[in-house]
Amino acid sequence: DEALKALREELQKNAAKLEEQNEPEPEPSSEEEPQLITKIPDEILAQQRALQDGQTPATPVKKTVNHALEGQNALQAQQWSKAIESFNSAYQADPNPEYITSVGYAQFKSGQLSAAKKTLLNAVNKGSVLANKWLGYVMKEEGDIPGSNSHFHKYLKSNPSDASLIQQEMMQ
Repeated sequence: DEALKALREELQKNAAKLEEQNEPEPEPSSEEEPQLITKIPDEILAQQRALQDGQTPATPVKKTVNHALEGQNALQAQQWSKAIESFNSAYQADPNPEYITSVGYAQFKSGQLSAAKKTLLNAVNKGSVLANKWLGYVMKEEGDIPGSNSHFHKYLKSNPSDASLIQQEMMQ
């Protein structure tokens, strides 16, 4: 209610300014600069008309997209290409290396081992510890057991909650 009240007050101020602007102004002489006419945006005029008619003015609501949340939802639904797209968009908006890690994870899960390896190495270089875990799995899938164990060890240094699972993975 307070927001609506504040909006109405603002629109009334704008209406008053508009009325002042509509008063006839003297014609500029040929020696003077021409007067600039201020254009009131159609959106404000529509809001003013709605208030005058006793209606609640429609205010445009910008829709923001949470790409990281979309990516998480896509991962849960095993929609790998959607997850890749969403996390790439999230990274463009906020260069968090964990978004790149999620791209690499989705690539790994979709069978794109070469792309996943490249992406996850990039994430490690940008500071993602979690990327070492998925690099371990990628390299194990490729048959590079020493490389796999090296990345698993780096991941284990972070004292993760799934340490016992990773240790078992290293023994297989």
